[in-house]
Amino acid sequence: MSNLVGPWVRRFLVEYVIGERNYSPNTQHSYRDTFRLFLPFAARQCRCAVDRLPLAKVTSKVIRTFLTHLEQVRYCGPATLNQRLAALRAWCGFVGLNSPEHLEWSRQIRNIHFKKHAPAPLNISSDKHGHGFAVLLQLWSSTVIPNVGFERIALKVPGHSFRYRISGVGLIQLYFGGEHKRVIAQSHYRHWNEAGARQRGAGDADSVDWHALSQLSGRIQRHLRNKISVAKVRGRPILPSALAGLSSVSANRPKSANLDIERCMVVRLLRGS
Repeated sequence: MSNLVGPWVRRFLVEYVIGERNYSPNTQHSYRDTFRLFLPFAARQCRCAVDRLPLAKVTSKVIRTFLTHLEQVRYCGPATLNQRLAALRAWCGFVGLNSPEHLEWSRQIRNIHFKKHAPAPLNISSDKHGHGFAVLLQLWSSTVIPNVGFERIALKVPGHSFRYRISGVGLIQLYFGGEHKRVIAQSHYRHWNEAGARQRGAGDADSVDWHALSQLSGRIQRHLRNKISVAKVRGRPILPSALAGLSSVSANRPKSANLDIERCMVVRLLRGS
């Protein structure tokens, strides 16, 4: 029996995940992705090449360090951490079953407990009644659509009687939800695509440069995710003002409450159309 990690990973994915268990393609990809993340990390920890990584070096300490890395560096939530740990535990069980001399090694790693899901400190809502503070931005680029419509809207707000808004099928909408009575409203980023606009008759779809809209949308989303965001919660980017707002709201909670905003709260700040 090989004492290297590589052959055992291959056997596990081929014989167990695909052959014996016949998992769905999504589950197979999840198991594969776990090792794509874990093997380079473990090799760096053990200071050796991935193809020369011995099983004996993959200790429970290394796996716990890997889970901490996922949580603190990649901002993975409890569900993702447990998913990665489940794949590694299943792999260790497979190795122990097929190689009795590794039973004790397998037992030590399989004793790593799953992470409990802490309750969310705040409720997340779409704030359907519009009681919370929110900001709606509509972005227009002349390279996408040459002209837009202007609409006058009457207001019943002290000091303001009307405002203008633009309309057009080629606009990009940025909606930043706010907080109202400990409820964080969900935010979103969206725009029409060509098929949806034509199917629903949303406007003059022929006047829109859909390729330019797609390119512009991609640049905006990459800028928001990679340049502006300061954290992630289960893969969702958190913008600085949102994180500050969550912190100020959470500061009013009793000290006995176990708060961990980045790990416990599902804040969907950006959801593409």
